[in-house]
Amino acid sequence: MNKIISFIASVAAIAATGCTSYEIDMPENPAAPVIGNEVSTNVIYQANPRFFGENDCLKGLTSQLSRISDMDCDILWVMPVYETGELNGIGSPYCIRNFKSINPRYGTMDDMKELVNSAHSKGMKVILDWVANHTAWDCPWITEHPDWYEKDADGNIVSPSGWSDVAQLNFGNPEVRTAMKDAMFYWVDQLSIDGFRCDYVDGVPHDFWSNVITDLRASHPDMIMLAETANPDYYADGFDMIYDWECATTISTAFNGGKPSSIVKEASEVLAKVPDGKSILRYVFNHDVAAEN
Repeated sequence: MNKIISFIASVAAIAATGCTSYEIDMPENPAAPVIGNEVSTNVIYQANPRFFGENDCLKGLTSQLSRISDMDCDILWVMPVYETGELNGIGSPYCIRNFKSINPRYGTMDDMKELVNSAHSKGMKVILDWVANHTAWDCPWITEHPDWYEKDADGNIVSPSGWSDVAQLNFGNPEVRTAMKDAMFYWVDQLSIDGFRCDYVDGVPHDFWSNVITDLRASHPDMIMLAETANPDYYADGFDMIYDWECATTISTAFNGGKPSSIVKEASEVLAKVPDGKSILRYVFNHDVAAEN
């Protein structure tokens, strides 16, 4: 059964835009509704710890869990909580210096455990943002294992295209794969988290993802794996969810003079490509939308 994964803001409110246009663009003979199992929906709340306090951000987020739960959110997606780099940095939480350390501005490991346990007590699952493709320039791996990184013809470590604040890992090196898998298991074992939202999965080979997801599910069968990509090929790697990149733009256009029916059309086309048992992430707002605007 396909599932629609959506953020807090409901597209049901689109009915309020009817005053902008009365044009009817439905088929002359619409198909009869399908009678079957109810579509299963999860509601994800994306939390940027930095928005919950100048310091002790994790405690600030924990204090808001009742409010978040009351909005019928059943999955809490926490943006990167790890220690970030400073060398060549631009303040991005996706620039990781230490994959096994909490950002001291956010709090401590005990604060993180309290957050996860409190969310679980309220019936919410917790997924952590994971950044496998690259590290900060002052990550210890740079000096300890320079062969873990991609290099140019002159032997200099390179950045991913467009992201000069981070260094590109080389997943052709088996040691990189082992270290990255070990770091992911660290958080599962320490916190009993429920899964990962994996950043820029397209930059990492398919066989790494399929291997690590298989190993994670060997001990944690219900692990939630969300891939930041619109490429359905990643379903075969074991990911439960991928992105619907067009969702936010379609909804925004409908609210600004477009046709409400475009939302149904876009969603139907996307869902038709979702295999049974898999899901699609649909949203109206997230940190990337904020950056773009």
